[in-house]
Amino acid sequence: MAEPQRPVILLVEDEPQIRRFLRAAFEIEGYRSVAPLTRSEVDSLYLIVRARLAMRAVIGSWRLNQCDGRGDAAQIDDALDLLELLHEVGAAEATERWRTQAGV
Repeated sequence: MAEPQRPVILLVEDEPQIRRFLRAAFEIEGYRSVAPLTRSEVDSLYLIVRARLAMRAVIGSWRLNQCDGRGDAAQIDDALDLLELLHEVGAAEATERWRTQAGV
């Protein structure tokens, strides 16, 4: 049986020690805490997303060539399309958009 969903609380705190304390305290009380991305995390997204999409295409291609039923050409095409889109947008523009969305 799946564990019931716990209520979520958004934890916004700059001090790491206080953030760790609050996260532990809320989780003891049955909440699931989430924290917004920091600026440095947002600044890392472009390379991480590109790497993940490239790996998705490579692994998907390998699986397709293995003929074991786990390969999906549509997923490979989607990953390559998204890689091309990110390239067209560029790192600076994508990062700025993500910073705006994350509020950092």
